Amino acid sequence: MTSAEIFVDLHRPYRKKYISKDAPEGDLFGDIGWRHRNRFLSNGLINEAIKGILTLGYFASTITQVVGIDIDNHRNYSDGWLLNIYSQVVERFGAYPSVLVRSPRGLHAFWYLTQPYSTEIIIDYTKERLQGLLNFIDIRPDVNNALRIP
Repeated sequence: MTSAEIFVDLHRPYRKKYISKDAPEGDLFGDIGWRHRNRFLSNGLINEAIKGILTLGYFASTITQVVGIDIDNHRNYSDGWLLNIYSQVVERFGAYPSVLVRSPRGLHAFWYLTQPYSTEIIIDYTKERLQGLLNFIDIRPDVNNALRIP
């Protein structure tokens, strides 16, 4: 199984759109930022993102088997602050994440579930569980908000 196949099996991304971090097409001097792509998120693209060749984000489909938490340090607090928020999230879940990835501004934590659930139900449950921390974290991906492919 390739890395992309494993990613698709675990994350169940919505494959008909994604986001990419790059300059606008045909504009060599354009602002580099996240751009929505209404194209198929192929295994080849996913493999390139996993290898670090491309920077891509994926959206959740309506059914998911993963809980994703994005902890960003937008105000440049110390790493201790970031780890404190992470520790509170872990404590509230009662389990360490299946995968923890350093992002450019923080951490992305993923908990793989034993079976698929409605993405909406997972997000509602997670919001309830993380009450009081929602100003410091984002629950991602969902059907409207993407998260960088780890």
